[in-house]
Amino acid sequence: MKFRFCIAAALVASISCGLVLAADWTNWRGPAFNGSSDATGLPVDWSTTKNIAWSTDLPGPSSATPIISGRHIFVSSTAKKLKELRAICISADDGKILWSKTLGTGRRAPQNNMATPSPVTDGKRVYFLYGTGDIAALDFTGKILWSRKLEEAYGRFAVKFGYSSSPLLYDGKLIVPLLREPARARREAPGDDRTESLLIALDPASGKEMWKQVRPTPAKEEAFDTYGSPLPCEIGGTKSILLAGGDLITCNDAASGKELWRFDYGKKNRETRWRLIPSVTVAGDVIVLPWPRGSSGLFAITPPKTAGGKPKVAWTIRASAPDVCTSLYYKGLLFVLDGKRKAKLSCVDPKSGKVLSTRKLTGKPVWRASPVGADGKIYCMSMAGEVSILEAGQSLKVISDGKIDMKSKGCMSTIAPSTGRLLIRTQDKLYCVGK
Repeated sequence: MKFRFCIAAALVASISCGLVLAADWTNWRGPAFNGSSDATGLPVDWSTTKNIAWSTDLPGPSSATPIISGRHIFVSSTAKKLKELRAICISADDGKILWSKTLGTGRRAPQNNMATPSPVTDGKRVYFLYGTGDIAALDFTGKILWSRKLEEAYGRFAVKFGYSSSPLLYDGKLIVPLLREPARARREAPGDDRTESLLIALDPASGKEMWKQVRPTPAKEEAFDTYGSPLPCEIGGTKSILLAGGDLITCNDAASGKELWRFDYGKKNRETRWRLIPSVTVAGDVIVLPWPRGSSGLFAITPPKTAGGKPKVAWTIRASAPDVCTSLYYKGLLFVLDGKRKAKLSCVDPKSGKVLSTRKLTGKPVWRASPVGADGKIYCMSMAGEVSILEAGQSLKVISDGKIDMKSKGCMSTIAPSTGRLLIRTQDKLYCVGK
């Protein structure tokens, strides 16, 4: 049984999600929604003075991924010591800031901030979501087309380390997940009983609700929390949305929001600390997810052919698995980055779950940016701004190791490739690497 993954890039698409350039990076996991791009001519060698096309100072830290649409780059950011939530547009030609808009007021979260969700674009409008529930649509000139405070409609975005899920544009809808621990929501917003976990679809043109689906879960305490993002797929001819978290992988009908099936990966005794950071990865005919906290390797499921069916476990492996990084599917292989104290990149056969090879990465711990595949290479970045580039194959041959900025720290944004260039975000700068 095969199911199709909705991809905006025409080279690998079975469904068109929008008219965008193949080398654009329109959402946090790229045009193929799996961390890969068909961008070519990418650099493998640079320094602070070599092969840097431009760099732009940013007003504050964020872990959001830069989004590319033609000659426009969109960046989510904090400003003025986290108090402002900014939407920024930067020229891809020279790094000049074209506009910067304040769309909300930030609040603190442990090891995080409210500008962690990545923006998303359809090539005409760009959408920014923040951990406070502030959301807005802007055109490419910076005009605010609409804005909303989703906490007013749906209750507190209560996630222990700060809401971090990125929105999804799919099937004419803007999809926003809201998975949260009820007890924390009540503590943070006393008197507000709206604590259920939700999957929400908004009209991209107006911001109005198109549907809302309650997502019940058997999870306990912190296991309610997820920091991953929804992904699109087509199963049995139905356009669907995949979401992991709260001890579940769920699949919802994109048209109505109705839940089509669920897979419960939780323990029988319901581990209370099983918060989930990575998103699922669709790898060929299977859906892959690491166990929460990177504790016990990875597993893969095969989805049912029809709604109401039950997914089946395809394989489980005890391997070096990520606590934070979402895995990459590229050139028919699964690449898994375990970014803990001794960082490792593994190449896995997605059909069997066999670990084909593992490579230790040099550099300082920890690695939290998700790996990217493009131009036959894999790009990985540590929190210290160290970038390892490897061949995208079973050998995982190291091409080069380098550092983007000698002062870098806290780097967690995914590297965004575009033809001939890489966009690399540190906590205070955006670098364009390439000629």
